[in-house]
Amino acid sequence: MSINKHIKSNIYLRALEIEDINNNYLEWINDSKSSPFLLSSRRKVSLEDLKKYYEMHVNNTNNYLFAICDKATNSHIGNARLYDIDTFDSNGVFGWLIGDVSYRGRGLGTESLIQLFKFGFQDLNLNRIYGKVALSNLAALRSCEKAGLIQEGICHESFFSNGKFHDAAYLRILKSEFSIS
Repeated sequence: MSINKHIKSNIYLRALEIEDINNNYLEWINDSKSSPFLLSSRRKVSLEDLKKYYEMHVNNTNNYLFAICDKATNSHIGNARLYDIDTFDSNGVFGWLIGDVSYRGRGLGTESLIQLFKFGFQDLNLNRIYGKVALSNLAALRSCEKAGLIQEGICHESFFSNGKFHDAAYLRILKSEFSIS
């Protein structure tokens, strides 16, 4: 079954730049209430930590970091990435965050995923894109479903956040299941 995405996007993806590593980004990452499933929800990170993360990934051909930007204002509102790209098996892992809370709940996470998948399938010629999302992160799961991801299984107690373990869904989408028209 092919997913046909007729989408007029309100956002665009561009390469994440060192200038994007700023106090706004730091606030998103360290906001454990609105982003409880990020690694930083387990420990606070600094601007230096974020810059090291950026430097570690920006020159790695197996990782692609993107800024999610609002088309109307060109504001950097979140991040998306494809990482651990395996060119032999033609797959990679996805991740995304609408960091600016005022942009959440508008379907922009779904739009971000669709654009990320389009890049992965068309530009990188991947066959499979996958990842995991905490089952208690209902907004992220809805976004994944709308973008065409299919649940493959459950990884029990794979996230520790806010003092307890959380189960996660393993999700994937295949190139044959995704099309943009």
